[in-house]
Amino acid sequence: MLSNWQQRADEWWARLKAREVIGSLKIKHPSDISIENIAWTQGALVVEAGLRGCDARLVCTPGVRPAILRVKNSLSPPGKKRFAIAHELGHLKLSHNPGEPTECADENFTRGTKTNGTKKPKRIYSPRSY
Repeated sequence: MLSNWQQRADEWWARLKAREVIGSLKIKHPSDISIENIAWTQGALVVEAGLRGCDARLVCTPGVRPAILRVKNSLSPPGKKRFAIAHELGHLKLSHNPGEPTECADENFTRGTKTNGTKKPKRIYSPRSY
């Protein structure tokens, strides 16, 4: 488990990398964003497909481009699909486990915290981080 300080540092680094991408593509307004096109410029091809057990999966072989970013075709609303793609792009840009597939589901974005003996989900990643 990461310390609070390490989590904040990781989130800061992810935001910095996201801002670099946005700046390099000269994105000025949210309506300018096509997450699939951003993925392509960053070396990933987005493929909608049936997935079980996760919302998205990034398959990246070091030295081989493009990486394949599969996203569940039944994922909705559209914002959830965009978030899943952006999240996996975060793994690609931050070089998390290069060469190993990454797959994330809803439980990767929450953690249980005890409140009066019950588990209450708490969001640990912000869509704005990626």
